Amino acid sequence: MQQAPEPAALSPEETDEALRRYATRIRESYGRLDLEVLIATEEGEHPPVGLDEVVEELCAYRSHETETWELAFDRLRNDPALPVRMEALRATRYCRDDARVWAAVRERASEDDAASIRALALARLVMGRGDDAATRQLIQDRATSDSEPRVRVNALRWWAVCETDDSAPDLLRDLAVADPDPEPRIAALQSLAFGWPAHPETLPLLRERAEADEEEDVREAFAKALAAAEALAPLADQLP
Repeated sequence: MQQAPEPAALSPEETDEALRRYATRIRESYGRLDLEVLIATEEGEHPPVGLDEVVEELCAYRSHETETWELAFDRLRNDPALPVRMEALRATRYCRDDARVWAAVRERASEDDAASIRALALARLVMGRGDDAATRQLIQDRATSDSEPRVRVNALRWWAVCETDDSAPDLLRDLAVADPDPEPRIAALQSLAFGWPAHPETLPLLRERAEADEEEDVREAFAKALAAAEALAPLADQLP
């Protein structure tokens, strides 16, 4: 599938001009907007407006305007403030340009500096493009290489949901042993216990890791997962 070309980033002057133009349209709802520092309003005025609120307002009510999305995608990629990028990512649900939306979401899932943005972008992809091969590849990439353990945990769980191939448990088994952090190891074995309890390699691995893992808390979690898998294995044919 041909990727949509990436638009050039808006210059600071273009961004400020767009914000000033739109600020007048939402002033009645939100009050005064200071584009330089987003300072608090005078006492008695409406509450101050954050740029994240501006992005949400524009995308919700001006989604038909090209300038809205030029600004929103520019802020999603380039804004230094986490709340602004987060709101711009959420606001992509209003955009009808699917190719551009999913390209931007995939980019944020792998390249954003903030783990919370990467996690949200990954969830957005799974919900909207879970059957896509590129999405599954990205899930695998995040599960194995993301720098943040909680993002790897989320990716492992999404993998267990989205990947239905017979080889799906292989990644979970590998990371149950190899991940350097305890949370992803626990998530991997829990996914095996509840998703593939009757697989011939699940119970032996759970028994091994319940004794061999270096972390006591992890060993305890594995013992609980082992008990669950042993109970579920005889019922595997009846599970969804």
